[in-house]
Amino acid sequence: MTSHPDSNSNKNSSYEQDIQIQAQIKAIENEIKSQQSLTSYKQPLSTLEQFYHNNNNNSNNSISNGNSNDGHNIHFIQGCQYLAKKYKYWRMIRGDGNCYYRAFLYAICEALIKDDNKELIQQMKQFGM
Repeated sequence: MTSHPDSNSNKNSSYEQDIQIQAQIKAIENEIKSQQSLTSYKQPLSTLEQFYHNNNNNSNNSISNGNSNDGHNIHFIQGCQYLAKKYKYWRMIRGDGNCYYRAFLYAICEALIKDDNKELIQQMKQFGM
């Protein structure tokens, strides 16, 4: 069986294209890492609604689902207001595939530190054994 004369060049071309794609992905990841930390400092929850407005106004595609007010999703704003009744702060987490775990662990650590929560610490120790 003979191979097509162009088959080796196609394999090399595909391999080189894969390397270029991987290099581009790595460059994008590095740019994101340089511009956004893994987590932010605690911010008052009121800034979440402002963050939403700023990002929505700066984009060409305003978020709207028919329940909008000037291109803003009213449900998101209502959600911010509801959260503000229950929580004081929020923390931005870089969305990199590990963001859920990072946010969850931050919540656990902050709960352990807050008021020296001995009951929660004891529950964590029992769970770990």
